[in-house]
Amino acid sequence: MVDTPSLHISGLTAGYAKLPVLHGIDLRLEPGEVVTVLGANGSGKTTLLNAVCGFVRPWSGSVKVGGTELRGSSSHKVFAAGVVQASGQRELFPEMTVLENLRMGAVTRSRIDDAEMEQVFDFFPRLRERVGQKAKTMSGGEQQMVAIGRALLSRPRILLLDEPLAGLSPLFVGEISKIMLELKARGTTMLLVEQNIAMAARVSDRFYVLRDGHMIAQGAGAELRENHRELAHKYYL
Repeated sequence: MVDTPSLHISGLTAGYAKLPVLHGIDLRLEPGEVVTVLGANGSGKTTLLNAVCGFVRPWSGSVKVGGTELRGSSSHKVFAAGVVQASGQRELFPEMTVLENLRMGAVTRSRIDDAEMEQVFDFFPRLRERVGQKAKTMSGGEQQMVAIGRALLSRPRILLLDEPLAGLSPLFVGEISKIMLELKARGTTMLLVEQNIAMAARVSDRFYVLRDGHMIAQGAGAELRENHRELAHKYYL
């Protein structure tokens, strides 16, 4: 018996107004798998995630989560199905504290389990020290920690990460990459959009490459780890 994929995208087209961005995208994400979508700026990576999440309404095709068709569903319905996105833009509430922002991850539940909050603090110890600090006063790397922690507190079935390393210092790139490896080890199902091909090589089970809205290549994570410089030159330059 073949397991139902966590996410199955087929023939997906989407765009803005009359401008097409995605052209017949096919993608599978299995339970517990980490899949990375690679591509240069403007290739359609963020539009793909937004189409999955319901922020962009697809024109045609299929988006199934656990076998349930969700194409064209509202973002609230997609979130309720367990699809949660942590964006490189962080999208925190700047005047709220770290703790208040984290609690927004469980906004649909009556309370947060203490063990879940402790797990987030175990992932990001510096957040434990700054629970009362306003989000707007934190560095970009710290804000990204809050954004990922908030997403984890929503108990995601699928965690979508949109360029989590964008604009971060080398120190925070290392810290966020380490957390992603820990999440992978715990069996978190993740769809990652990233330009940092070296980091993607460390965490990915499989990868896809987008160019101008077309899926032009795919392969196993081992191929990325062995040939990421060659692949970067081939698909980015």
